[in-house]
Parts: sequence; structure tokens; C-alpha cells
Amino acid sequence: MSALVTSTDPIVSVIDGQVRADSRELAKVFGKRHADVLRAIDGLMKTLPGACERSFAFTSAPTRMPNGGVRQERYCLMDRDGFTLAVMGFNGSAATIWKVGYISAFNAMEEELRRRQPPPFDPNDPASLRVVLLGYAEANLALKAENAQISQALTVSESALATAAPKVEFFDRFANADGHYGLQNAARSIGAPPKAFVDWLKGTYLFYQGRELMPKAAFVKMAIFTVHPFLDGDVARAQTFVTPYGLQYLAKKWQRHTMMPEGPRDLFGNAA
Repeated sequence: MSALVTSTDPIVSVIDGQVRADSRELAKVFGKRHADVLRAIDGLMKTLPGACERSFAFTSAPTRMPNGGVRQERYCLMDRDGFTLAVMGFNGSAATIWKVGYISAFNAMEEELRRRQPPPFDPNDPASLRVVLLGYAEANLALKAENAQISQALTVSESALATAAPKVEFFDRFANADGHYGLQNAARSIGAPPKAFVDWLKGTYLFYQGRELMPKAAFVKMAIFTVHPFLDGDVARAQTFVTPYGLQYLAKKWQRHTMMPEGPRDLFGNAA
């Protein structure tokens, strides 16, 4: 048995819109062997299969072995109910403190998710629209963080960077201070006719919300577009921009679009 950790805050994460705890962290802070924690969860799955299916999600990740090799380590992501079931048998005053700490972490993260949800609104009500635009601004900050993670995950060799440098310089001429592209500038940066490009975006990616051309939620979540709220006099408005990742994505889709015959398309612009 490992020693119970006493100096680390409980760690929970948002995965696919749900707050989850990781069985590996659970084993570490409660002083249990990870294999024993997984064995207990497997037992719960057999005993209460219907009740546990939604609460436990098994996956794996590569982990380095002492001999230098790599193996896939099985672990479990659990929601609040799954966590409660998994730690039910963990006893002692220190374990109780950790249980309370994890519950507090679940509460805080779930409250943050609720706070981020945009309220229902009347698009003809300026005050309601202003509230929604503030929500878009907060969501934009979260998307910037996701974009940073995506950028860190993209590794490019030095030779590839040198080859791409002229193209990057060309793209930068059309980007704003945040590195995002207006719809027409995005078209110019990839060599597409602006009007035809925007009309193509309207067919798959964008829709009108009042007077504003807004991206569909799926493509905001994919970090292809971002929305910047601004005030036009006393009127709250919003403008859609293409992210750097979105520019690469749309450039490929536009190239395919111009080479493919006309016909019905699915949500992502592929031929139906």
C-alpha cells in the first residue's frame, strides 16, 4: 500500500462536458495501489452494471516501463456518482478529508460549467443580446486556452518551418492583432474569392442570428471560429473570426470543395 498523500489538492477535469476524476490520481491521494482501485471498480461494474455504466469510463494511456519500454496503462475516469461508489470503502480521518475535498472540487467545477452556459435570450432585446455576447467573450477565452493546447501538440521540424516561413509571412498580413482572420481576409489569405468563400461558409459553417453571421456551435467547439463581441454605439454586436487552426482546416476543405462536383453536403462539408 502507498502512503496517503496530504499536500496535494484534489484534481478533477472536464471531459466531454462532464466533470471527471482519474483513478490514477485517486489511488495516489488515498494511498492505494492503482490495480486495487481498478479491481474495486471492476467489482462495482459487475455488481451494479446498469447503475455504473454512465459513471465509469475506462481508457488507457502509454506509460514508460523501468526497462525503457512503453506499455498501455488502463485507467478509469469517473463522475461524481462513480467517485462516491469507488471511495465508499476508504476509511480513516485522512481519507474522509480527501472525500470532502473531492466533493468540493466536483461542486466547484460543476458550478463553473453552469456559469458558462449562455442564458436563453430574445435576439430582439438589446439587453438580452448584451448578456449573450458577454457569454461569448468568456467562451472565447476558453477557446483560446484550447487553441494554445492544440498549438503545443503540433510539432514541426526546423526544415518544415523554414519552408513554411514565406507562407506564414503572407498569412500574417491578413491577421488581426489576436492572430484571427475576418471572413474575407481568411479568403484572401488562402487565395479564395472572398464573396464565393463567404457564401460557401454560409452553406455549412455559418448562420444568421439577427443581423450577425455566427458560426454553428460544433465548429466553435472545434476551435475553427471565434466570436468577438463589441459595441456599435450603444448596440451590442458580435463578429465572427477564423482562428489560425481554422484557417488551415478551411483551406483544405475549400480546396476539396473547388475540386468536387456540386451536390448535397453533410455538417462538415463532405459530399453526402
